[in-house]
Formats: sequence, C-alpha cells, structure tokens
Amino acid sequence: MEREDSSGSLPSFVSETEIEPSDVQPAAASGENNVDKGRRKTSSSSKRTPSITKRIESFSSFKSLSSSFSSKLDDERNAGEAGQAERVESTTAPESVASGETQGNAGGQHTLNGSDKSGSKAYLASMNARLGIREPRQRSSLGEDLPSIRSIIRAGVTNRDEIKLRPISSALLVIDIQKELSTVDINSPHIEYAKIAFPRMIENTSKLLAAMRTNRSRLEPKQIGSEVIFTYIEALTDDSRDVSLDYKLSGAFLANLPGPSNPAQFVQGVEPIPGKDIRMPKTSCSVFMSTNIDYVLRNLNVEQLIICGQLTDQCVESACRDAADRGYLVTVAKDACAAQCTKDHLKGMKGMKGFSRQLTTDEILKELTT
Repeated sequence: MEREDSSGSLPSFVSETEIEPSDVQPAAASGENNVDKGRRKTSSSSKRTPSITKRIESFSSFKSLSSSFSSKLDDERNAGEAGQAERVESTTAPESVASGETQGNAGGQHTLNGSDKSGSKAYLASMNARLGIREPRQRSSLGEDLPSIRSIIRAGVTNRDEIKLRPISSALLVIDIQKELSTVDINSPHIEYAKIAFPRMIENTSKLLAAMRTNRSRLEPKQIGSEVIFTYIEALTDDSRDVSLDYKLSGAFLANLPGPSNPAQFVQGVEPIPGKDIRMPKTSCSVFMSTNIDYVLRNLNVEQLIICGQLTDQCVESACRDAADRGYLVTVAKDACAAQCTKDHLKGMKGMKGFSRQLTTDEILKELTT
C-alpha cells in the first residue's frame, strides 16, 4: 500500500487536484485539535481512494490488453513459422535430399542445412502475405547476394582487376555518340582509322546496350540496377550562351551546339529508350562538371561504371578520371571508344590506365552474363 512520506507529500500517482479544497484548511484557522486532524486526514484519504482505485484498474486493464496483444503476436508468428515450414517442405524437400541435406520425420519436423529456418524470416513472410506483398522473383548472375565492394576492399583486396562487374550495381555510360560527332570526314588525314574505329565503336556499344537492357529486364519494376546513361553535347539555349568558355573558343561546332530548338541527334542503333534510359545533355568535356550525374548515380546505388564513346582522349578520359576520384570503379570498353586518330586513342587509353580496368567488349559481356 502506498504511503505518504515523512514530508507529507502525496504518492506520485495522486495529483494535488484530486484533493478537495476543504481538506487542506489550515489547522490554526479552524481551531482543530490533534484528534480532529487525524479524523480529517482519514476523511481526506477516503476521498482520494476512488481516484487511486481507478488508476490501478486502468493500469491492470492496460497490462491485460498488452498481454493479449503479445499473445496474438506470438500466435501470428507461430502460424507464420508453420506456414513457412510447409512451404519449404513442399517446394525444397527434393532439392534438399539431392544435395545431401537432412530431413527429420519425427513429429513432421525437418531440417535444412542442419538448422531450422529463422523464425523472424518466417514471420516476415507471413506478414508480407497478409499485406499482399509479393516475394521477388528468383534471379541469378546480377550480383545481389555478393558482399559490397567496399567490404571486399576492407577485407584486403588491393587490385581493381580482382573485382568483376556486378550488373546490379553497374551502369553503362555512353559518351557523346551523336551524329554531329560521328560522321566520317572524307577529307581527314586519318580517314582510314575513322572508317574502322567509328563503326566498331557503334557496333560494340550496341552490344553493351543489349546486355545491360537484358539484365535490367530481369529486375522487378522500380528496382534499380543495370542502368544505361547517355551523355550528349547540347546547350541549354539556342544561341549556346550557356556553354563553357573553353567550348566557345574551341571551334564552330562547340561554339554553336545543338540546343532546344535544334536538339542533338543520336546514331541509329545507339539510341536511348525514352522513359527507360537516362539522358544527360552536357556543355563541358567531363560529364561530371556540367550535369548532376554524380547525384543520380548515388541515388541509383551505382558503384561500377562501364564507359564507352568518344573521344577517347577527351570526354571519355575526363569522365573516367572524375568518376574514379568520386569513388566509382571504372571499366573502359577499349574497343567501344574512338578518337580522331590511332595516336590519340592510345594516348587516351594510357591516360586512363591508372584509373580504370580496360577490357574488350567481349570480356565485359562475359562478366555481365556469367
């Protein structure tokens, strides 16, 4: 039973507002003796009793409700575990036997890999079923179940060549493959290189696009992974007044770029799919300087970039270096890039060597599909 302390203060669950004003009249003013004081204290306590009782009853009711809720939660959890066990037994038992996993028959119990399924996972599956949430489709080769790249590096991996591409965390960056820049100039002193390099770049980029889009089609709606991003040179204004000072001093084309009224044209076979691929117009050599690509890549949880396009020693190299400095692992498709001449292409590849893996298109496709 709760008692008043020596100071005469009330128990913590009794507020002063529950005491009638008549109960606390000064003794000197009323002329009451000690007997009257004792009688009044008894009377005051009796007036407080109903309120205290109500509070105790409320607390008991709360405990009862809490106990009932916990019991119901336990029932749902047990039901979820039972349902999960039935599903596992009916769908995976044959596979378990084939792989040497044991199953117990006593009491209808069974064991997979020597241990029972986690109760929390079973409960989550049960709640998902009640809420109508679909379980994701089974997928493979996308790298969802692999440890994060940063955790691998923390474990001691120091060579970028040891970290293969993971479609689920990769994006293909197609740089500036647009008609305005891909036309072979018959008067160029490097016409023979151009006649080979540019068609090869377009063909191999098309293969990379097909592989990334195939992987993306295997994902659930709104799930991120296997992204495709196109950059292209295009001003924000028709008179190109918004482009960089460097562009304004770099020849007629860069000083008067395609704009809103005369947009850039993509090469046939290497075109973005509206609403699916990401398009980023840029007005600088590096896409990281005049677009919000870094922000977008982080929103998409991209860790690895596959880069192709043109020109190898200019926009491609700039993107590669900036991406590496921002924490992305870069893989350059060396036969899906082109420059003005062989010398410039090789110079660009050499400049990216310390910032990227350099693979052929076939090597990249192998990593994306196995």
